[in-house]
Amino acid sequence: MAFYRFRPTDALLDQFEELERQEIYFASPKELNDPLEGFKDLVWSGDRILWENLLRHYLLCLTHAVMSALINGPDHTFAEMEALVFANESLLPTHEYGKLYCRICEDFFKHEDAAALPELFAVRGSPIRRDELTTYLRLLHLHALNTVLTSMEEAALCPPRPVDDSLRAASTKPIAVRAVLESMKVLEREHPDKPDIAEVMSSISVIAALQQDLILEYNGISLKRGVAWKVLISEFPRRHIRALEQLLYNDWYTASFVADPTDASLWGTYGNRHQGVCLKFKAIVSTNGKPTLNLRQICGSNGAPIYGDVAHEFQQVEYSSQFVEVNFFRSLGRLTMPMLRHWYRDATGNPSTSVADILSESDNWRKHYWQQQMTAITTKLADWAHEKESRLTLTGSSDFSNQSNRKLQYHFSDLQGIIFGMNTPTSDKLRIMRIIEGKCRKEGRNDFEFHQAHYSRRAGKMEITKMNLIKFA
Repeated sequence: MAFYRFRPTDALLDQFEELERQEIYFASPKELNDPLEGFKDLVWSGDRILWENLLRHYLLCLTHAVMSALINGPDHTFAEMEALVFANESLLPTHEYGKLYCRICEDFFKHEDAAALPELFAVRGSPIRRDELTTYLRLLHLHALNTVLTSMEEAALCPPRPVDDSLRAASTKPIAVRAVLESMKVLEREHPDKPDIAEVMSSISVIAALQQDLILEYNGISLKRGVAWKVLISEFPRRHIRALEQLLYNDWYTASFVADPTDASLWGTYGNRHQGVCLKFKAIVSTNGKPTLNLRQICGSNGAPIYGDVAHEFQQVEYSSQFVEVNFFRSLGRLTMPMLRHWYRDATGNPSTSVADILSESDNWRKHYWQQQMTAITTKLADWAHEKESRLTLTGSSDFSNQSNRKLQYHFSDLQGIIFGMNTPTSDKLRIMRIIEGKCRKEGRNDFEFHQAHYSRRAGKMEITKMNLIKFA
């Protein structure tokens, strides 16, 4: 069984010397050309304990963000926003900071509307999705921010604000979340034929808020206090929701392969406008019937990295209009059990009934958890179906953030052949042939294949023809 991988010759020969080194590079989602790589249809559904802890966590992250803005100044851009979500009560730096945080939470929930939110969210009839949760956080955000600033002022941790500061009023006015929740319930009850009506209305609200933020920034109004305060006042809820996904799974990386090396559009996109090449790999079928490729990678450490061969299974990409639904509260698998207790238990130690199987470390939960991640990694919109892609993936507890750790070495015996593109320069072909000749002579191979891509008028498409005359005796 063969799998094909397009590469520009610059990556193979000069910039990374991938051919000489026999390396396959595993890219991060941000390096790929689909912004929905690994996308999950995140939902929030749980009991009162989980919702109260989500709001407390929001307050903790907001407190850290305000501290960061005060320390780094008004031009701070919050490049560390994604890291903020790993904040946890057990990780607070000092006892005084812990007391400050407790006071912030107490004052936040003194507001009648805020105190009612955990129970209102818990009895919500349907799961709450990203846009709906973003809408709710925007509605309560100014009260949360004012609570943080007021507590810091009382602790002499920040300069006092003017008496007429516009944020002060946020904690004296009703919070509209209760009314919006009731409206959502009414809409769902009156339109049972439209189960996604809450999502539609929330999306409209989020887009409207984005427009308002753009208008304020365009007119220079939101920037009067500086970039940091623009983020804290206007962008924090949206960016926080996006960052929360970091708590679910370890980072992942992928190397892409295709089933059809005759697709002209793939040559144009991934084969450097037909000037690159396509590598033909021979997969090994494992005992469970799955095609695999052995790659040398970091397997552990004893003070220094330990390398070894690992069989990587080819995963076929599925093309769909729907992404896997993932319940946030039931998918915090990246956190340690001590950290999870701060999510899954209330202040008196009572556990959430919604996650009892996770607290007991159920094998069934763990299996489902990993299946969800692989489904997310291997699902793309139907627009990409023509690629017929398969993937090798790299994830786990090892640190692959360094790009050099994501260059995995394959065995030369598994590289069956190379296909030259229609416009591959002759000079590049000759350099590739010389490298392959050296490797073939070293390993005693005489079965390496060279192919040429060309247009066939008869077939009306690109074809691949084996170059039988090129052999290394």
